[in-house]
Amino acid sequence: MGVGTCLQKLGDMTSAHHYYTTVLSLQPDHSHALMNLGVILHSEGAIDDAIATYKTCLQASPDDIFILNNLGAALQVKGDNEESKQVLEKVLNIDPNMVAALVNLATYYMEEGDIGEIGREAEAGAKRQQKHYTTFLRN
Repeated sequence: MGVGTCLQKLGDMTSAHHYYTTVLSLQPDHSHALMNLGVILHSEGAIDDAIATYKTCLQASPDDIFILNNLGAALQVKGDNEESKQVLEKVLNIDPNMVAALVNLATYYMEEGDIGEIGREAEAGAKRQQKHYTTFLRN
């Protein structure tokens, strides 16, 4: 999988897309290829395809916080804010230290105009991040 990731990081999305598609033609349930293809589709603006790809990927790994976070972000872009909120809350139930999901959830509240909830989520995120760093420094 390193080849596709390197191609993505180099900005060669066309080659990375081709690489992941080739991997998936050989192994249709390859979760890393599916997730990374979803990221490419999302970045290209093919949001419906990205969502479908993330959902396919979740069939094999239903509690993968990275896939769930990506799905939540794609759902926000599409405007499916309520489903996005549910997915992002699931991420934070699995891993309260997933700051990316917290940021995406705060974006949901911002779009909904719930300024108070943004503050509560930001405060909770800061506490989560602090606990995460404290744990990391003690290990």
